[in-house]
Amino acid sequence: MSIGNEIRTSKAHLFLIDDQIINCKINDNVNLSAADILEIRRVNKALSDGAPYCLLFEVGFHVDLSKSARETSVLPENYVNRIALAFLCTNFGMKMVVDFYIRIYKPPALTKNFSNREKAIKWLKEMRDNYSSK
Repeated sequence: MSIGNEIRTSKAHLFLIDDQIINCKINDNVNLSAADILEIRRVNKALSDGAPYCLLFEVGFHVDLSKSARETSVLPENYVNRIALAFLCTNFGMKMVVDFYIRIYKPPALTKNFSNREKAIKWLKEMRDNYSSK
């Protein structure tokens, strides 16, 4: 379902929070598959109109990524036009899982994990502004 600058899927709510910054809030208690990752990528492309963008990826509670979802999520073609990715994990357990994911899978764009929303958005704005000034 799409309403202006926001799109809901069965597992996430995606919306623009600033120029070139998309917020992807994953629902609680979901299992993400490779197909879900590709759907989120299509929504990112639609919300950004195909232009470079930054992504704030809010991890819900009890979110599980299948092995194929983890592998799909770091494919270079899924990072086309992505300037930076900030994970937002307010749950300590999920923060540890995401830190491990970043170390093992090494996403091909600037990626950081945050527990504070304002700091994550500030970092994404800096990454966007640095990218725009090049």
